[in-house]
Amino acid sequence: KSLYDTALTVEGISRNAGVHAAGVVISRDPLVDFVPLTKGSDGQAVTAYEMGILEKLGMLKMDFLGLSNLTVLARCVENIHRRFPELNFDVSKIPLDDQGTYDMLARGETIGVFQLESGGMTRWVMQLKPNSVRELAAMIALFRPGPMEHIPRFIDTKFGRIKPKYIDDRMRPILEETYGVIVYQDQVMQVVQAIAGFTLGKADVLRRAMGKKDVKAMDSMKVEFMEGTAAHGISAENAESVWELLLPFAGYAFNKAHAVCYSLLAYQTGYLKANYPVEYMAALLSVYLDKEDRVTVSIEECRRQKIPVLPPNVNSSGKDFTIQSVAGGKRQESVQAIRFGLLAIKGVGEGIVDGIIAERNTKGLFKHLFEFAERTKGTGMGRTALEALIRAGALDSIDENRHRLLKHVDAALQFADTQQRSRLAGQNSLFLGDGSEGSQSTSYPPLPPVDPPTRGEILAMEKEVMGIYVSDHPLRGLERVIQQNSTHTCAAALEGDDGTPVKLAGVIAKMKSIVTKAEGKRMATLVLEDFSCQIGAIAFNKTYERYLDILVKDATVQLSGAVMHREMRGEKSIEIRIEEIRPLDTALDLGYTGGGGAAGTVTIRIWRATETQLAQLRRIIDEHPGDYECVVQIMRDGGCTPIYLTQNVKPTDAFCRAIEKTLTRSEVEVQHNEGFAKDH
Repeated sequence: KSLYDTALTVEGISRNAGVHAAGVVISRDPLVDFVPLTKGSDGQAVTAYEMGILEKLGMLKMDFLGLSNLTVLARCVENIHRRFPELNFDVSKIPLDDQGTYDMLARGETIGVFQLESGGMTRWVMQLKPNSVRELAAMIALFRPGPMEHIPRFIDTKFGRIKPKYIDDRMRPILEETYGVIVYQDQVMQVVQAIAGFTLGKADVLRRAMGKKDVKAMDSMKVEFMEGTAAHGISAENAESVWELLLPFAGYAFNKAHAVCYSLLAYQTGYLKANYPVEYMAALLSVYLDKEDRVTVSIEECRRQKIPVLPPNVNSSGKDFTIQSVAGGKRQESVQAIRFGLLAIKGVGEGIVDGIIAERNTKGLFKHLFEFAERTKGTGMGRTALEALIRAGALDSIDENRHRLLKHVDAALQFADTQQRSRLAGQNSLFLGDGSEGSQSTSYPPLPPVDPPTRGEILAMEKEVMGIYVSDHPLRGLERVIQQNSTHTCAAALEGDDGTPVKLAGVIAKMKSIVTKAEGKRMATLVLEDFSCQIGAIAFNKTYERYLDILVKDATVQLSGAVMHREMRGEKSIEIRIEEIRPLDTALDLGYTGGGGAAGTVTIRIWRATETQLAQLRRIIDEHPGDYECVVQIMRDGGCTPIYLTQNVKPTDAFCRAIEKTLTRSEVEVQHNEGFAKDH
């Protein structure tokens, strides 16, 4: 009883004061003359009245939302101006009927396109095959809980599979552009004007009453609506049907101006991606650099578009992403690639980056680790920054063996210190002929041989200092394995309903073991990554104890579980509750018969091989992931036994030479599928 009485005393009291993320209150005269003001946490003036009171006082409240996509547009336009200055490009003047843009959207290539890149929206856009900004606006307005159920009718009506229905002919000119489907709030208001004689002001009052589900106001206005429709010669039955049709739409319908603005931005981003793909993807990467999952998806989209994404390089990178020409394949002299900027590397500050670029521009390219350390000594270069640069691959143009460079970091920094002291003392160096920095007679000690890092070690280094895989992806070559071992991609799972069972396959990008406060039991939270995005997952105590050995960072796994919608401290999240987890099977699949969307087929015929040689063949295949199916044929008298590998390969010259060197009684045949590039 005491607890209940105490609760009554605090009931209805505001727990805390919040500030609208984007709401701005506007007045002709100083606001303090009309409403009490207070200071927010950042010192900004905030109204002490909440939104409802402000509306009753007649204050104008407007929401000003910031969209990162506008920054993407601006960055892309800057890239276009740098590469094509003669075009004088203006994104506001692009044609709105570009067929290439609409064809791209119809193919489902919507990654990076504003409002259209989610899995569900992409599927609807592919069915709609839009050919105007108006259709995009309607689709954006409809793609929300409630209106979404009308999308099939919208699409079917567009293609003539069903006919639009109008309860009254006066509704036809209002709903014709949206194929008979009520999509916008504006249409609700226009309908009641046309068939009930409402003024525009009264129509807006009705819209607001419906939107706020104000039963008292709606009952009052329904009487006026029925009287108005009767006066306009509409039967009571039809009037009731129209009213029931309007009720749900008024609550969730979009304002048309809002939808058209969004669709125009969607079209502009789509146009730039379709017509200036390199410039657009470089802008996209720049804006979302601090969002690892977005960068991963964007890099994969670049690879799909055959746009090379290159790691940072002290001899060619700028601070941010840049577009560079690199050598192409057999059919192209050069291609445009996107180069990571040096600021993408964790532990390398802007001052160091500015110093590296200035030194390179002034005195030329860097050619030796010791030289690099010496020339960048004045930038604040230390062990942490130098190791981060090496791990990111930024010194690969000096020496591709990152292990060797890492082993000699201390020696290089010591050398730089010695040379600086020698110059200050006016002494000649053992390696510098005249004691002058940058002398043409400079020579540096050769670095002794060290075993190079494996592909997995290289990717782990990049992940450590950049948060993402750059030069490759640990799942590369396992595309078919992932497809065979999963029911959903990570992106599709994020759109799943609570409780949806899923099987996912990917790499554990992050892993954290924790102890519960209540019971002191161990559990784990992790992030699974595939080619689509990242998703969080939780292994509760029993699952954690059962699969402890498998729950390891950078492991490739298949996990089974259920989609879990959670809310903690006011923040909503979607994660996977793990029920089972196992290593992703990458062994030879004797039952697989080939086929699919590969770039081609690599056939390795073997007449004789030892167990050691076959193990070496496995290593060569693992080190050359790609998009060509691989078949091993064990040749026998009068025939052969084919083994279809689940891992795809890239048949480079180095790949073929390595096999021929390892297996003297073998041959490699490469067949290219039509429509795929053959410059491997």
